Amino acid sequence: MKKIISAVFILCLLSTGFIRCYAESLREEVSELYNAEGIYTDSIGNQGRYSYHVPKISADTPDAREINDEIAKKYAKLAEEQFHLMKKGLSVWCWNIGWQAFWHDNQVFLLLRANEPNDLIEYAAYGYDCDTGERITNKMILQQHGIREEEYLENLKEAAKALFVKMNSGIPKDKLEESSYDELLNRTLQWQTMDQPMYMDQDGELTTIAEIGVFAGAGRYKQLVRAFEHNINLVGDSNLIESCPKTARTGETVTILTYDITDGDKVIEVSGADVVRVNRIEYQFVMPPHDVDVKVKFIGNGLA
Repeated sequence: MKKIISAVFILCLLSTGFIRCYAESLREEVSELYNAEGIYTDSIGNQGRYSYHVPKISADTPDAREINDEIAKKYAKLAEEQFHLMKKGLSVWCWNIGWQAFWHDNQVFLLLRANEPNDLIEYAAYGYDCDTGERITNKMILQQHGIREEEYLENLKEAAKALFVKMNSGIPKDKLEESSYDELLNRTLQWQTMDQPMYMDQDGELTTIAEIGVFAGAGRYKQLVRAFEHNINLVGDSNLIESCPKTARTGETVTILTYDITDGDKVIEVSGADVVRVNRIEYQFVMPPHDVDVKVKFIGNGLA
């Protein structure tokens, strides 16, 4: 096991798209239990680069020890299993274990991930208050940000539903039975509960480790879902839109700018929201707790 030499150390795991910046993540309150990297070739010639980084909270409090024990039992054990396979010359099945730390004042949220077979990514999240020495629970996060549980679950389920549709969009509908699709969607919505790990990410957005059902591969995958961030889809005469955000938070005022036209007019409709026309080119609406379609319709010669 190696020890961290410098906190100002940047490592980009480009092979997995998981970029970790130690200059931001490592403060004296967080260190590493495991820090190991190298290239391994098994007995039949398969070669790959391994990278195992497992964090720990430096504080010696009951809650910090509890979090560290949970991390060690899952992620340090996973790394040790891979080294055991290497020692025997066998093929490893997890090449990357990584983490990020998101700091909000003296609260730190740790996000861990491990790449496993069948394109599975195993995520875990932990929150710790360095001032009070307490573990940050899901209920504490909601209370600190003035979010009701019902409001959180409503938004989370809508976000999970949108992701379910996206992840299963590549399967032709004639290959699926409608009942099976609806059944898996309902199960996905049922999986969204207050017990799923949540954390505040780098942008201060409430993010949840959600399980999403799919018809291919492993059947269900863990995904990072921003519960209060929803998609804005342009439909209709979208070429009339000069600018419109692709996402927005629930309750946020969204501004749409259109091109000024002289040979007619336009109408903008937003699914599940009322649109206010500010002037000839600017429109606004308040983002509801779900994805929306922004439909633009050209009106020429005074006729719809």
